[in-house]
Amino acid sequence: MGNTHRIKKYSIAALAVLLLGANVFTAFRTVENGRKKMAQERPAPVISVSDEVASEEPVSSEEKPLTEEQIKAADELIHQMVTFYGCYGSKADRKVDDLLGELNGISTGQWELWQNIMDYWDYMNTDFRVNEKSIPEGLPEGDNLCIIVLGQKLAPDGKILYELNGRLQRALECAEKYPNAWVMCTGGGTASRNRQATEAGQMCSWLKENGVDSRRLIKEDKSKSTVENALNSYEILTRDYPQVDSILLVSSRYHLNWATLLFEAGFMKSSKEKNTPMIHVTSNYAFPINSSFYKSKYDLRWQAAGMFELIGDEYLMDVFSYDPAYEYYMRGSKPKL
Repeated sequence: MGNTHRIKKYSIAALAVLLLGANVFTAFRTVENGRKKMAQERPAPVISVSDEVASEEPVSSEEKPLTEEQIKAADELIHQMVTFYGCYGSKADRKVDDLLGELNGISTGQWELWQNIMDYWDYMNTDFRVNEKSIPEGLPEGDNLCIIVLGQKLAPDGKILYELNGRLQRALECAEKYPNAWVMCTGGGTASRNRQATEAGQMCSWLKENGVDSRRLIKEDKSKSTVENALNSYEILTRDYPQVDSILLVSSRYHLNWATLLFEAGFMKSSKEKNTPMIHVTSNYAFPINSSFYKSKYDLRWQAAGMFELIGDEYLMDVFSYDPAYEYYMRGSKPKL
């Protein structure tokens, strides 16, 4: 599911307010000038992206609780990191390193978490590959693997449309290749004339009708966005399926780049906050379809929109999700390197 559906409902008047607000929004606010910078070279990502991932301990917790002032300062630095990388990509690496150094001076735990997240974000734009020709080999053969298939908007009457059907066909192939894996369907209600239908519910029914044992199926039917898909999926798995440590993510070709980022970052953040084990997206399988709206050259833009949602900045999430607001922001309101 994309982040743009509810944005399209905005009125022209609301857009005018949005664009005006973008001109004055201080997305690149600074923290106290007296804080010592600790710029340092970032190592390669410590988060495994191989096809075989062992269970890991939760991301380390804080040595001691932060003060309210420290929490505010850390949140500010995290916001700046997401903003700079979301606007410039790897060109902002030096700035991100500086901000990570400052964050390390406030909170070792938050520094460790966000260094991992930012390294993974870099990886998504350099070495990440989408599998669309064949099902990934060598994944776990036991019930520690979960195949998660991401939902897509339903027809007004609740029927599954062409693209979602394609995702389900790919998920079915994976379920047959890995018969001990769980299969999770994600997505809330998007059928305008059928309030009872949810993406996850319709998807589970489709998979059951096509031969997948209902005992393998997991339903996540509350989410409205990819970030919510990730956070809700993590909560369900750590609560009810604690043996799961590996995810095979299934979606459309154009969606998998930023969906994988948001799942991995969302899982890292949730593991840190809940002090629960880490789960990794170890591989993916794509329905080979692209979108005229979600163009691959804008992958960084959609990644950033989701990351803004993950850190709770709905304003910039909306700006990066809506063409006129995004273009206005990038022309004159983005922070300067």
